[in-house]
Amino acid sequence: TGDAEKIASFFTEDAAFRGAAHILDKTRPAWVGREGIRTSVNNFLKIAKVKMIVVDTYARGSFVLNSHQQLFEMNAPGQPPQEDWYFGCYFLRDGLIQEWNDYAFIPFSQPREKHSSKFGKFIRM
Repeated sequence: TGDAEKIASFFTEDAAFRGAAHILDKTRPAWVGREGIRTSVNNFLKIAKVKMIVVDTYARGSFVLNSHQQLFEMNAPGQPPQEDWYFGCYFLRDGLIQEWNDYAFIPFSQPREKHSSKFGKFIRM
């Protein structure tokens, strides 16, 4: 949406978001709390416009897993369009996101590529 306030409204007051949980590095701590998430999203939106495309979703109880691609239009002149692709693991409480951990299979800031229509979809058995 490009609206940090609206994005933050989907989180609990004590939420945590790890945008690179696959790294689990102390130099990249989680964004914590609705206000911390709002501030961090707002700061990120200063460097890029983001379009998130949810490709597939699985939910069971308060757990949700999705595959999502993010397309970036960087705000700095001369930077080409970029993408990333993550599995998002969400834990919900009262309909809001309590915890969100993203695990990359195309890490942040890669050049955009064409992908097959099945790319990023979960296998159904």
